[in-house]
Amino acid sequence: MDVPRCREKAMRPLNVAVVSTGGAGRAHAARFEKNPKSRLRALFDVKEESLASMESYEARGAYLTSDYKRILNDDEIEVISVCSPDSTHSAYAVEALEAGKNVLFEKPMATTIEQCREMAAAADAGRGIFGVHH
Repeated sequence: MDVPRCREKAMRPLNVAVVSTGGAGRAHAARFEKNPKSRLRALFDVKEESLASMESYEARGAYLTSDYKRILNDDEIEVISVCSPDSTHSAYAVEALEAGKNVLFEKPMATTIEQCREMAAAADAGRGIFGVHH
């Protein structure tokens, strides 16, 4: 193991995308932007008007998109913060985990035990990990 390279990777900010720009998403975006250990890279929302209200983040280096695949295919993004409606968490998370992204959920993690199992299976099969913010 190359310890200096591991330290270098641990010292640099993590590139983050936020899914959904409602109240929780706005709070996460603001906190990720201010945290020196993270870099807000992208904001995603299916609602164009909500996404448009986040334009100030573009001037500071994040891109706005209504195409979730763009985030999944962005090799620089390491963490996806899911702040969408509770019933949609698992769909976003499973795709992210399968793409090798790490996932942070706004609580609750899911609305059914089956969704939780699907996410756990995706994490076990993929390269990503997940956690719940509370």
